[in-house]
Amino acid sequence: MAETDAGNLGPANREEIGHAGRMDRMYRYQRHIYDLTRKYYLLGRDGTIAGLKVADATTFTAEEFGVNGFDRILISYALSMIPDWEKAIDAALAALSPQGSLHIIDFGQQENLPNVMGSALKSWLARFHVTPRATLEQALEKRLATAKADMMFEVIGRGYAWRAILRRRG
Repeated sequence: MAETDAGNLGPANREEIGHAGRMDRMYRYQRHIYDLTRKYYLLGRDGTIAGLKVADATTFTAEEFGVNGFDRILISYALSMIPDWEKAIDAALAALSPQGSLHIIDFGQQENLPNVMGSALKSWLARFHVTPRATLEQALEKRLATAKADMMFEVIGRGYAWRAILRRRG
């Protein structure tokens, strides 16, 4: 369906077409190069993907994956795209083994970047429904006692990214 037909669709579908259209326009000239080079990179991918288990980040449990708890959980540049991101943190902490660790890396607030760069990056990310979580550190600190965990929090690249490691005290 052409993007011009979006007026006949409901708001959710109109947004999907608009987003897909923006992505197509953005990468239209890179697509052929990408398709040409990814062939070998993706070799064997289908078999690997078929064996993966999928779960909602806000509701998954370790038991769904056949284990009592995970030694490590990594959330990489995903909290900024999950609407109920704090619930995803809670689910990850609940799925850790008694001595497990939760590793998070995501976009920071660009707090030490030049204003123009920080504003441009936030605008760019917003186009793709990415919202850096300004209260990430506080949200994690609030959960430390309940999770029986210690935290290391680090600002990377002048605020481009934030990294946290929560280690259970077991």
